[in-house]
Amino acid sequence: KQLLQLMNSDLHMESTPAKGSCFWFTIELPVLTGEDKIIANKTVVEQPFTNPHIKVLVAEDNHVNAIVASNLLKKWNIQCTIVKNGKEALDELEKNQYNLILMDLEMPVMDGFSATAVLRSKNNHTPVIALTAALMEKQTIKKLVDFGFNDAVSKPFKPAVLYSAIGKFVS
Repeated sequence: KQLLQLMNSDLHMESTPAKGSCFWFTIELPVLTGEDKIIANKTVVEQPFTNPHIKVLVAEDNHVNAIVASNLLKKWNIQCTIVKNGKEALDELEKNQYNLILMDLEMPVMDGFSATAVLRSKNNHTPVIALTAALMEKQTIKKLVDFGFNDAVSKPFKPAVLYSAIGKFVS
């Protein structure tokens, strides 16, 4: 529903007892011309990272967002592990090392702020990129960096923006 609202749409529903429910939405998407497709295929986003040993931990409770992130990371030759909340992220970090963490800010059990605070209190300097549906302004990013995040990417994220953010911390 939040993704739809960000795309100027809404989720609709009709329900009939003992029959079922129908959900729908309408969104407007731009039509790419052949020229747009050629340009898109030449972008650096299509290039996998050359280091085959990059490991990223993705803490994301939204299943769709986790799948999108996972597919992009795999496309870019990055190994990834998905967890559903900050507590699971901290547990995973006790067992394995990662080059980078993509951390959703709002998750059940333990949010991204709390998990990052615990991580930094343990003197763990693994880069953490905040994933947020909030509007990203320079002040917001500065506050997140001051809190202990290394960078932030707004959701729904654009592959080029995520790729660029990851590229700042891994090679």
